[in-house]
Amino acid sequence: MSHPDPLIMSADIARVVAERPEMGEELVRALYHHLVLIEGRQPEIDELRGYVDRLSSLDERTIRQRLGLGPRAAKRRRDRQAELGARVIVESRAAANSADHHGAVRGPGRTELDSAERGKQIRERSGIEQARSKGGSPPGWGLTRDSIVDAAIEHREPDGTWPTQATVSLELGKDEGGRRIRQVQGPRGWAGILEDAEARLANR
Repeated sequence: MSHPDPLIMSADIARVVAERPEMGEELVRALYHHLVLIEGRQPEIDELRGYVDRLSSLDERTIRQRLGLGPRAAKRRRDRQAELGARVIVESRAAANSADHHGAVRGPGRTELDSAERGKQIRERSGIEQARSKGGSPPGWGLTRDSIVDAAIEHREPDGTWPTQATVSLELGKDEGGRRIRQVQGPRGWAGILEDAEARLANR
């Protein structure tokens, strides 16, 4: 299978997302990669449109489950931001009450700076905890080609369907995982990762 042209891929995905904004870029991108895997080649934009249109009769949750995706990323971000925002507010008020109780004198803007720093620490802890809960390492912590191949095997569908690159990227930490996959997948691209995964399964 030839390696898809990334510029054409990005342009086609952006066009279909603009036409079907309710699907979202993450889902359209995952459907694109799934279509590449099925067809064994880079699809034309009309093929991608047709594929998305055919699947639009299914609810988003069903599509995402079949592709191995979690809840929509924007919803997860909103939920995390709301949770972190609530923690920052509670901790800021507790710190302010404690300082007032002891008669401490705060400089201008000090409470806001403390709150921002606490918010950053909470976000970092949250990212590490989420990565550990998935059985992996925090983003950027020693991802290798072997660990990416293992992740592809781990998220293989029961019917033998391999996960998309977008799915594994999300599982490994979207930004760092996606960047590392691009660094180690070599000239064969994502297809090479899946070929290595198939070979590893055959040798078990």
